[in-house]
Amino acid sequence: MRIKKIKFKNYRQYKDVEIILKKKENKNDLHVFISVMGTGKSNLLNAINWCLFKEEPFLSRKDRKSPQLNLSIVKDAVDDEEYRMRVEIFAETLTNQISFLRDQYFQIHKINNDQGYNSHETREQFITTLIDDNGNSKLYTDEEANEKVKLFVPYGIKDYFFFDGERLDKYFKEATGQHIKNAIYQISQVELLDRSRIHMQKTLEGLQKDAGKKSPEIEKTRKELEGENNNIKTHSNELENCKKQIAIAKKNINKLEDNLRGMPDTEKLQKQKDSLKDDFIKQEKLYTDKIKAKNEFLFSNGINIFLWPTTKNALETFNKLEDDGQIPPTHDKDLLQKIITKEKCICERDIKCGSIEEKAILSLINSIKLSPKTSQELTKMKEELVSNKNTVELYTRKNSSITKEIKNLKEVLDGIDGKIKDIDRQLAGFDMIKIRYWREEIRKFEELRDENHKSLGIFETLLSNAKNKFKELTEILNKEILRESKLENLRNDMLLAQDIIKILEESNEEIMNSMRQQIESETEKRFLQLHWKKNTYKEVKIKDDYTISTIHNLGFDCMDTFSGGEREVLALAFSTALHNISGSDSMIVIDRPFAMVSGITTEYIANILSEISSERQVILLLTPNDYSKKVGAILEKKASNIFEMKLSKNERELKLEEYKYVNYT
Repeated sequence: MRIKKIKFKNYRQYKDVEIILKKKENKNDLHVFISVMGTGKSNLLNAINWCLFKEEPFLSRKDRKSPQLNLSIVKDAVDDEEYRMRVEIFAETLTNQISFLRDQYFQIHKINNDQGYNSHETREQFITTLIDDNGNSKLYTDEEANEKVKLFVPYGIKDYFFFDGERLDKYFKEATGQHIKNAIYQISQVELLDRSRIHMQKTLEGLQKDAGKKSPEIEKTRKELEGENNNIKTHSNELENCKKQIAIAKKNINKLEDNLRGMPDTEKLQKQKDSLKDDFIKQEKLYTDKIKAKNEFLFSNGINIFLWPTTKNALETFNKLEDDGQIPPTHDKDLLQKIITKEKCICERDIKCGSIEEKAILSLINSIKLSPKTSQELTKMKEELVSNKNTVELYTRKNSSITKEIKNLKEVLDGIDGKIKDIDRQLAGFDMIKIRYWREEIRKFEELRDENHKSLGIFETLLSNAKNKFKELTEILNKEILRESKLENLRNDMLLAQDIIKILEESNEEIMNSMRQQIESETEKRFLQLHWKKNTYKEVKIKDDYTISTIHNLGFDCMDTFSGGEREVLALAFSTALHNISGSDSMIVIDRPFAMVSGITTEYIANILSEISSERQVILLLTPNDYSKKVGAILEKKASNIFEMKLSKNERELKLEEYKYVNYT
């Protein structure tokens, strides 16, 4: 099934637009729309959804605030008059033609002399028209019309027909098991079996109540059975709620992580900065203490240092006196003088006047310039000077050591300060409050996810126990009823109901498993066919819990290491597999398929989409940046139509023009 034409009347920017999607000879069923952001590209996707399902899932923030009715109509509206908005889709299948028409009527009320407007919906209609090969048409409205939509795009799997580029990237990052199971449930059409099982379960419960009226013992067991059945329902609901909470947590974690992509880890950097600041304070104290110690040491030795030149000169003088033999004194001058006066040596030997001895003593007396007392004083003075010299030398060594320590500490401080400034540069320009909030929210959702994972195991155990108990009580109840001969007819009806319920449950499980395996096989086939890495992956698995995994040639699961482009290929492979297994050949519409990929991957994706368009209709909504030279060269070879979307001068209406081809080849 493919779209032939879409007609718009007063829908947002599409005031009066008709889009014809004719497949050209020697081309694929590929149609490309190019427009700058905010022109109305995404609203084409919204319009298709609104016509079929009365939903606009791809609205921008700007469009959410603006009226659904075209702004030119709103501006020129007359109070209390009714205005119609319409989207009509014309499609075709192999056997017939089908159209979907949705009308919505509005009344506009102007406020304060055209300064504002209020609008409200008055009435609506939805009509589906089927036209067979003979030209016979049949109209359907309301619920019947909605039922016919399912032939075109089943509501439960519509997300596998209409995509935006960001969603393609996230397809297998958010609660994949739940999504895949739901999709398989929808196309398996086991809902009828479920409804039949529920109906038969109620019938069985009614029969059990009738049996309970015949016997108090049976009624007691029946009530226990009913209680256990309620436990099964309760634990099943708790289990599903856990899964939903986990899915919500994962979705929000992925969204917040996307927000933080490319941003610094502010929390880690802030902790590093705080630690550096603490270290800086400690090192700064050591630095100031060392400077203080140096100053105190300098002060305590200041006099000696100040007098050092004088001390040095004095020591040189002393050394000269010592060299001259002046100090220390070798003879006592007074004693020698006394010997001359008494003419007697201390050994009692006579010293005669004019004798050789006298002359020798007089020569000694003349050679002695310093008195013993003076010489002794000078010797003591020298000791102090030497002490001062030693102090100065010690100061020099200690001062050199402490100066080196101060220099090293200064280098450490400069290094810490440099690291702090580097962190400040990394954080500059970012909204720290918002980043901290996002990281805090991630922690909360991680806690929510982990708590529900723990609860999941508990509820699975409780549910399993309740089911086992239910089975046990059912057997007990059947035996009790079997003992009551008057309940034979009732017993037969109950056994038949139980058999039917068992058959319905087994059939449901078999159909779901069979469908899962078929989709797994088809997804694997398409993924390996479409992916550009031909020697990397060997299989795709959809496991019993409906989670999907891709197996590397070396045997490990590599889903977690997939790039955005690879997830996109897997999403497309799964979607087309789902279409084929369900028997649907409906179109695929993608808004910005290259939004989450870059480089050569965009060319791979362009080739894949071109290939898919050989078997079904593919509609691509691109920006001029998406439609690069290389992408254009790929798409133009296969595209039947390439349109350019532009806004009118007043920016209220969209104009559609055929894109001017560029011969890229």
